Amino acid sequence: MAVVDLHHQHLQRRWAQEQGLVEERRQRLLVAAGLAAEALHNRWPELHGVWLFGSALEASSFRRHSDLDVMVEGLPSVAQLEALGLVEAVVDRSLANAGQEGIAIDLARWEDLPSHWQARLRRQAIALT
Repeated sequence: MAVVDLHHQHLQRRWAQEQGLVEERRQRLLVAAGLAAEALHNRWPELHGVWLFGSALEASSFRRHSDLDVMVEGLPSVAQLEALGLVEAVVDRSLANAGQEGIAIDLARWEDLPSHWQARLRRQAIALT
């Protein structure tokens, strides 16, 4: 029985360590998302806002390989791919400076979302700018 207890304790320590690393990554992503929002506003000053939504908002939802969900309002539709590239570059650079791997980015335009998603995101998203 002692071997099982030791194994269980070892697994608990590893799980706690992994959770700490995941939370550290989430915190770095929050900072990187703020930098990306700044870069978006510098490139498109006419933006009405940049928000973060999804699993990165809460430690209980975020996983090691979660993506980063960003919503922009006022971005011209023809600029969406350029904006996505800008966000990816800023976030990847920020993570690389911390010795971490990049992350998938989901960039949504407010204007493209159905009204029920707009209402939900207004309640749940946090403004980055």
